Amino acid sequence: MLHVDVLIVGAGPAGCMAAIGAAQKGISVLVLDRKSPGFGKERCAGLVPRLLFTELPVSAAGSVIQPVTYMETVYPSKIRYTTYAPGFILNRTAFDNILLQHALSCGVMVWFDVTCHYHDGETVTVLKQSKPLKIKPRIIIAADGPVSYFARHFFPLQRQYILALQYINDLHKPSETYQIFFNQDFYGGYGWCFPAGDIAKIGIGIQTKSGISIKSFLDSNIKRLIREIADLNGLSLKPRQETFGLIPISPPPDSMVFNNIVLAGDAANQTHPITGSGIAQAVTCGYLAGLSVRKTIETGNKSFLSEYDQLWRQRWFPELQRAHLRRQELLQNWHDLETALSTCWVTSKAYYDF
Repeated sequence: MLHVDVLIVGAGPAGCMAAIGAAQKGISVLVLDRKSPGFGKERCAGLVPRLLFTELPVSAAGSVIQPVTYMETVYPSKIRYTTYAPGFILNRTAFDNILLQHALSCGVMVWFDVTCHYHDGETVTVLKQSKPLKIKPRIIIAADGPVSYFARHFFPLQRQYILALQYINDLHKPSETYQIFFNQDFYGGYGWCFPAGDIAKIGIGIQTKSGISIKSFLDSNIKRLIREIADLNGLSLKPRQETFGLIPISPPPDSMVFNNIVLAGDAANQTHPITGSGIAQAVTCGYLAGLSVRKTIETGNKSFLSEYDQLWRQRWFPELQRAHLRRQELLQNWHDLETALSTCWVTSKAYYDF
């Protein structure tokens, strides 16, 4: 059996930042991830606000594909609204690797290709090279994504998702504007086209609907969207690749702490339920979780875990609470989507009147 002070499940932004926050001389931190480093397709559009980079402990400039300056929102009537919204389009694999390398430099241990199999309240059984191994951590930080094992088994969380399909297409016309497309058919979600150097990330996300094949619905509607905007945007019609993913849209739990388990990132439903954005929350909340866990290990006082609840709520809860209320309003008025967007989309001044 392996004994560690802190076990972090998930090596994405939330997990790596939690590891950086928890790492301190004398504290053993182990990060597990079920994938190999750099393995698989990016499921993320990769848009972050520029201000996020001021909060990172290391320069992530090498992960930026390009800056963007404006958001263009296309309403169902085809009316377009352009808003100043500066951000970066990231290569998520590169971004995650920068955070991972910094965590390693802080003395963190990282294991890849490891799956969490079972937690009995004291030990975590993992499968490493297909062989079971028991780990006994003092504290667990679960940053294992939207279908988190720990969130599902130990927290009373609602689990609703946006189902998203994204294509990567060649882009022949550079742009500093990213686009959002609302359509009555994209129930509970929207379409997007994000320029990323010589490619564009084009996708559609919708809330689960019964009676339809989600994959075929998304596929046919992305192809239709690409045909509509190809000439104007300078897009190729044939995609290089496609990815499918889940975006959690349910409210976060009342507390992110249960016994010695702490949640962060998508596992904690810290994703914005209107925009679907989650990288900024993962970065800041993961780090706050790590700091609180470090204080707990250093002092032996578990009350510091509740400090994480306070800190992340101070930072993000007012905006997420507003977004959940606006999402309810948006869905209730989806039949009149054009009007609903005037108060329920983030570029509207009325959106913030709460």
